[in-house]
Amino acid sequence: YVMTKPQELSCGFIIFKNARNHLVFCASINYKVYLNMKMKYVFGIFVMLLLSTASCSLPDNEGSPVSFEIVKIVSVELPNSFTLGETHDIVVRYEVPSTCHVFSGFEVIPLLNQRTVNVVSTVIPNGNCVDQQQVFEEQVYRFRVTSNGSYVFKFFTGLDADGIPEYIEREVFVIN
Repeated sequence: YVMTKPQELSCGFIIFKNARNHLVFCASINYKVYLNMKMKYVFGIFVMLLLSTASCSLPDNEGSPVSFEIVKIVSVELPNSFTLGETHDIVVRYEVPSTCHVFSGFEVIPLLNQRTVNVVSTVIPNGNCVDQQQVFEEQVYRFRVTSNGSYVFKFFTGLDADGIPEYIEREVFVIN
């Protein structure tokens, strides 16, 4: 219901008039607000501005933030061949740089028949981190074979002197 001209209403309405439209507000229990499109637009802009200026932050006493790092793989154990449709275990041995590093999972980047495999470690700084030398752990990467031919695996072993990634590369053929 849109009013085209001011009217007298008996239920305690307050009528505001502008040059084009009317805003009608009923102060009784069953109130209605009639807004024109311009007012809806202005209200929408106001709400968006209000929401965009709101922010949240964690208190400083909540502890140190957790981060993730890719750690060096030192060796892998692969089968000599894969069987199509089966899942095979690949044992991955990696370096644990400090006592604050915890295994998080594998990052596997597929590109056609190539798989680049990284070990992701969660770093939880607690103030008691101790750097470690020659400490290794093993995890099993379960790989499902879905295509014929062969797969080329690249396991991240670190960066060279120029900052270029180095890999252990292995090719495994698929048999039917």
